[in-house]
Amino acid sequence: MTPASKRLSIVKVRVVCLVIFSLLASRAIVLPAAQAASTPQEPGATDLTLQQAIQMALENNLDVVVSRLDTQVQAEGVASAEGSYKPLLNLNINNLRERQPAQSQLVGAATLRNVTTGFGFSWQQLLPTGGSYSVAFENTRVETNSSFFSFNPRYDSAVSARITQPLVKNLGLDPTKQRVVVAQNGERASRHLFEGRIMDTVRDVEIAYWDLVSSLREMEVADKALQLAKDLLRNNRVQVEVGTMAPIDVLEAEAEVAAREESVILAQEAIERTEDTLKRLISNPDTDFWSTKIRPVDQPIRTEVVIDLEA
Repeated sequence: MTPASKRLSIVKVRVVCLVIFSLLASRAIVLPAAQAASTPQEPGATDLTLQQAIQMALENNLDVVVSRLDTQVQAEGVASAEGSYKPLLNLNINNLRERQPAQSQLVGAATLRNVTTGFGFSWQQLLPTGGSYSVAFENTRVETNSSFFSFNPRYDSAVSARITQPLVKNLGLDPTKQRVVVAQNGERASRHLFEGRIMDTVRDVEIAYWDLVSSLREMEVADKALQLAKDLLRNNRVQVEVGTMAPIDVLEAEAEVAAREESVILAQEAIERTEDTLKRLISNPDTDFWSTKIRPVDQPIRTEVVIDLEA
């Protein structure tokens, strides 16, 4: 073997060893990175299921809270309007004591003393037909020291009842009934709006939750693609050094790495955007909630659908 052939064989052995070493080194770097990307665990993150997210949103979402309070206000308005038709009971008790010196012999006492005690009650109520009725009872007790009174004490009692019903004007269309109808319609509309708000909130929470899951998976894919692009760049540089690849291939690999880094940045921005959307819908009053990362627990379930082409 000539010296020239010996030197050529030595160079070939060095090239083969360099290529094998670079491949092993790149594999040792890519494997831990891929494992870390496949199981992302952020310290301080909060595990959250879809059911928990929906429950927290229904309890704390500001739009839901406002709609719930508006429904309660409208219900109180109905009770207030219907209160005009509730019966009204009035009770009255009075006591009057009089004492005055006699100014005539016809008074029947040197010093006239009168004690008058009154008691009464009334019951009145509006009718849905536009009329009203009332029942009243009055009782008066008079006690005196006059000698001219045959009955002492004396009682005077009276019972009265009255019914009022318009026959033409405002028959069944009194303003009170109109207020009740308006309040009932407002309460019914408010309840429908509240139900619609509940359904919209549940839908938005589900969309935001699954968007966050999708963004996290896209981040994993972007990380793996970046690692593969960096691996390709290292391999291309090694092959350029040994002379088996043109330098232009390194530039193409560097451009691919830059594009994959851009994809990682966009994926991270999508995660933060969807996470903020979910947090806004949940509206947790905890002050640390906005600074805490959310880690979705539920994952989408794939169901295979078999299509019967012969049917």
